[in-house]
Amino acid sequence: MKFCEVVLKPRSAFGTPLKGDTIFGQFCWQAVLEDYLLNGGFERWRDLYKERPFAVFSSAFPVRREKGRREYYLPVPSCPLHFFNRISTKGNCFEVLSRLKDIKKKRWMRVSGETLRASPEKAELLNDAELYRHLFKEIAPDPVEKITIRASQMHNTINRMTFTTGEGEFAPYPVENTWYAPGVELVVFVLFDEEATDTQRIGKGLASIGRLGFGRDVSIGLGRFDVVECTERPLPTISGSSYLYTLSPFVPAEDEAKKIWFKPFVRFGRHGNVLATSGNPFKNPVLMADEGAIVESSGGDSPYIGRALTGLSLVQKETIGQGYTIVIPCDIRLER
Repeated sequence: MKFCEVVLKPRSAFGTPLKGDTIFGQFCWQAVLEDYLLNGGFERWRDLYKERPFAVFSSAFPVRREKGRREYYLPVPSCPLHFFNRISTKGNCFEVLSRLKDIKKKRWMRVSGETLRASPEKAELLNDAELYRHLFKEIAPDPVEKITIRASQMHNTINRMTFTTGEGEFAPYPVENTWYAPGVELVVFVLFDEEATDTQRIGKGLASIGRLGFGRDVSIGLGRFDVVECTERPLPTISGSSYLYTLSPFVPAEDEAKKIWFKPFVRFGRHGNVLATSGNPFKNPVLMADEGAIVESSGGDSPYIGRALTGLSLVQKETIGQGYTIVIPCDIRLER
């Protein structure tokens, strides 16, 4: 398989988080609309997906590009903090707890673009304000100092027969959208089968999604982004690594890992495109391990783990979902 990274620049608010399994689902619909994206068409690779995934997408993470160098900011691993071996026990109980409280605020881990290797024991850990200052070193301070802001937007129930709220039917309700700070760039890593597609077509497919809109409420302008750059890079070296770090939500395959430390994430999925207006647009919920999980490897050198998701839909039995995730090596000692 081949490996590439796609740099995105948000142009609007987002109603749906840019998680790997959702990006995969929208890319599938794009491959149906633009059949040149996959050699032989989408249906061929859909039928092979359980044994041979044609693409595995990571979630989107902040990236800083400067003079040809890259720094990625990934979520801090989902394992007990004492595993990081960073909390000094010197001092009294209050001082130790204060240091523990401080490190719990660190949500981001800086990863070098040269190695693409997670090292939570040595890497710089950042809270939201510190991440903002890392990304915008040359910009005047922002009183908020967050790369994202969540804000409510009011919607109202509409009578589809009259296209009005109807008499006595005014029923407003809020939905939360996510706004990125101006200038923020995000990176999505993609693992793909070279017999199915290539780096250029991966970039074109994501660019089409960015023009049309990603996720919820694209009809009112949400989910727009530009593809700034699409670059092929070497596969992460997994061989010899005892622990792996995951880059998107996934469902572990049986006997694939000895142990897993993760945050649970429930995907309440729904269909897109023409099936979004079907009699039942909702998919069956799936319990997943969120990105940032730590997996104790049971051997092997595959750049991805997990399994295909099937049986998700009552209206289209062929529906598939991404239960796979790209993994990178993780330098951590969990024997405590």
